[in-house]
Amino acid sequence: GFSLFGAVSSSMVLGLPALYYPSPVIGSQALVSFYFRRSALDWLLFVACVEGGVVWFMKKTYLFLTFSFSSSWPIWGEVTLSHLSVFLLLVFFLGLTIPGLLILAQGSSTQSTKFRSIVGTVVCLYAILHALIEWLLFLEKEPMYPAVLIIVTSGLGVSTVKRAYRQGSLNATAA
Repeated sequence: GFSLFGAVSSSMVLGLPALYYPSPVIGSQALVSFYFRRSALDWLLFVACVEGGVVWFMKKTYLFLTFSFSSSWPIWGEVTLSHLSVFLLLVFFLGLTIPGLLILAQGSSTQSTKFRSIVGTVVCLYAILHALIEWLLFLEKEPMYPAVLIIVTSGLGVSTVKRAYRQGSLNATAA
């Protein structure tokens, strides 16, 4: 009841078109279901629904802009704002996936061990993409991303991984 009301209300506040209202409603229901059942499918459904709203926001806000970064990547050459938006969507998806996987990885069952290895892979992918985005923004001619933020996010990442390893949510390979 309350989660559905909150989902629709927050959708209205954020200006989400009525066509997209089912996404936050389904997502909030999946989150409540995950809280009680601890099902990976419920968490992935929640993440997919939230990602749908983020895709709508990025498309509405950034994807129509034509901007190229001054630094280029060896793979693509010129990097545009559209490329950065896709990377941000991937980082957001991976970042939303991690908390649910950490919850599912707690314990000593065989399933928990399987989730620990999945968490390690997702955390590594997240760190790589996050570092690429920071690198791109830091190398821009105009100051867009200060070096202090790179140090802060790196320190927070290392401390978070150490804590997850101590709690048993990450295996030694991933940490």
